[in-house]
Amino acid sequence: MMHVEYSRDGSEINENSSGFIREWMRSILKEPMLTVLDHIFEQQEENKERVARAFAKIEQSFFSRQIELDPSVEKILRQFEKKGDVETLEHSADVTHLAARAYECFEEELQEIHVGVRAFLYAAVLHDVGKLLIPDWIRRDSTPWRTTPDAGGRIRKGYREIFFEEMLPILRGETERDEKTCEEYRLLVERQLRRFGRWKEGMTWNQVEEYLTSAYDSLFFYLVPLDWLFFKRTRETGSFFLSESDVKKTLVPFEIDNLSGTTLMEVVDQHARVSEEMIRQMPLPLNVEEKDMVAFLAGHHHPEKRPPAEHQDQVEALHIPVAHAETLAEILQISDVYGALTQRRSYHSGYAPIEALSRMYKKCQAGEFRNQRMFAKYTWRMMEEILVSRPFASLSHEEQEQVETLSNFCQTFSPDIQKPQRMAA
Repeated sequence: MMHVEYSRDGSEINENSSGFIREWMRSILKEPMLTVLDHIFEQQEENKERVARAFAKIEQSFFSRQIELDPSVEKILRQFEKKGDVETLEHSADVTHLAARAYECFEEELQEIHVGVRAFLYAAVLHDVGKLLIPDWIRRDSTPWRTTPDAGGRIRKGYREIFFEEMLPILRGETERDEKTCEEYRLLVERQLRRFGRWKEGMTWNQVEEYLTSAYDSLFFYLVPLDWLFFKRTRETGSFFLSESDVKKTLVPFEIDNLSGTTLMEVVDQHARVSEEMIRQMPLPLNVEEKDMVAFLAGHHHPEKRPPAEHQDQVEALHIPVAHAETLAEILQISDVYGALTQRRSYHSGYAPIEALSRMYKKCQAGEFRNQRMFAKYTWRMMEEILVSRPFASLSHEEQEQVETLSNFCQTFSPDIQKPQRMAA
């Protein structure tokens, strides 16, 4: 018989097999935790498949241009998997795939640009690498509160309410919960205090309560919010899924105090600048000019982050004309926006390709894309591909109207474009 040693919280065992761990945990846990356990392992397997598909798409995009993905870049991208941010990895794969196709679409415009497709693909696959440094609790929340000022103060207030209104009554035994439930939570608190070296042998629960209360402002942000909510939800509902309000209270970062007076969207928007700085420090298989271009594109493919064309001094280090840098940034921006609109994410299901192009057209009309001619050419190429798999006659009335509008828009920039036969009524 195999001898297994494990710590009190089960964190240390001498067997790495996930199947073994599952059965071992099943033997010591009772309902409703079994439901939680099943969900955790199912989610892990699903994430592995999603990660594998994302890397296959990235490698295929590079291979289509006879380029091999550098192992050091793959290692960096693997950090998204470790962080649990599979969505950003999938988006990077989509943008790389779209960028490779867009590069072919604009090959004529790019003939004069000496920075080749290799640098452009690395810019696409690394354009969101700065999101590795964005705390998960900010990245995952899509509710309006992330745009409110003084985010740090609001979150601190929310945690204080949890601590004094929900946690302490359980520690004191003042709730209607059974003693087993209270003891389970006390063990949870003890485990967290031990994890951070704050537990003292022989502590009574009165001392624990006194310590937690007095040290709240300096200590509590290192303690139990995620485990507490996990415990609370599974005991009450048997479900691992946290409510929207619960999600706002999990994974508090150490830098919470630095958010005072800052909106969370401002934190998220820093990822482009962070991506640029990270890329400049990466050991990429590129020459100096190519690496400068990759960093520039990652930091400036969003139009609001791009220096005005007349400020040529800001891109002198790129060793290519400003107009060429603008062209590459525009192509990457179009690929990025289309990929974001069509991707299914935790906060939206993703738009169908025609609907995504229609929404991008509205953005173009509002001036979000600087080069409307390039957007028109890209749109026309995408529509041709879409209509191969979905003939015009099979589209809904709304989709047909959207296609007609997009077609007319494209023809204003390229009068020589002829309406394909498959678009005839």
